[in-house]
Amino acid sequence: MRRTARGRLQPSANPGAGRNQTERSRRRLLASYLFFLVIISELPFLSVHNLSGDTPCYNRGMDVIVCHISALHYWLSHIGSPRIDALQSALAPQLGIPLRESEIAAAVSILPKERQREKVHLLTKTHEAARHSHDIAVHTTSLELTPADFHLAAPGVFVCSPEFALIQSAPSLSEIEFLRIAFALCGTYRVGTNDAYPLTTPLKINQMLTRMTGLNGAKPARRLTPYILAGAASPRETQLVLHLCLPYRMGGYGISYPQLNPRIDLPAHVQRLTGNSVLFPDLFWPDKHIAVEYDSDKWHTGSSRIANDARRRNIFVHLGITEICVTKREFNNLIAFDKTARILSRRLRHRVHPRSEEFDSRQMKLRKKLLAPLLPVQK
Repeated sequence: MRRTARGRLQPSANPGAGRNQTERSRRRLLASYLFFLVIISELPFLSVHNLSGDTPCYNRGMDVIVCHISALHYWLSHIGSPRIDALQSALAPQLGIPLRESEIAAAVSILPKERQREKVHLLTKTHEAARHSHDIAVHTTSLELTPADFHLAAPGVFVCSPEFALIQSAPSLSEIEFLRIAFALCGTYRVGTNDAYPLTTPLKINQMLTRMTGLNGAKPARRLTPYILAGAASPRETQLVLHLCLPYRMGGYGISYPQLNPRIDLPAHVQRLTGNSVLFPDLFWPDKHIAVEYDSDKWHTGSSRIANDARRRNIFVHLGITEICVTKREFNNLIAFDKTARILSRRLRHRVHPRSEEFDSRQMKLRKKLLAPLLPVQK
């Protein structure tokens, strides 16, 4: 049909022209759709899977999942946040696929160099996935996992979350190793650096334990989580807290847990007198107004450091806070440290009175474990 000059409709000279044009449009649309499908299938997208099944949304290839001790090695050298590049809710790695040497090499490459010669721990659904390599420890799971339980470390390489890896590794760690690693993951230091982003919190570890009651390491981990604190800024702060606060049976003094590096905003008159606006004591008992500061040789030498220490002590005096200092030499000497610990306990109105005659030997064992390398390199 066509419209005349007066606006009337008349039959078109070629009635099939409209139908042909419509058919050509449909063919072009179909061809474009098929071309798009071909292109999209060739792109190197990440595999998107449903962890409750094996059917991928679109399959890139094989995913490798680093777990257990190997995942802890990764996290203990990681200074960024695992949540920055966290996966979206629809993304998760696929479990239980056969692994090739290239995938295994990719998993090894994300580990610290000193750990790359050690056996790598991988998570699968079947022990058949990596039976061809003696440098692989295969772990299986039947638990219902979510994308939040993994971190994308490299293309096609996932790492179990800090909480997941810590609980997985609990059976192969001693109590003190578990706690030292947990403090590091919840603190602002890693192996070789005191400037890092907290990777998890005691609350997140407990939430993971609630979900994974059937996991092999859940029972020992649940027993130790009450002793985990967040906020440690150095390995020595962790050692101080554990030595002072663990129960007698573990070699500690049983002192109540402090706050670690809490932020204390100073009153205006203290700011005018000292020039400081905020204070972060290493260990702080707010109800008793007592702080413990660790003075290391590295950070507290030189005229500027001495001046800063003096100003900090003046701030404590203005705030009515009793400061107790522990030096490196004092901490390394058990007799000297015992005297300081008992002074602190009196200030906190805590009586150190272990009933077991084995307390001294337990203290020695605890000190040895606290001062040992964290997860020593296996050759």
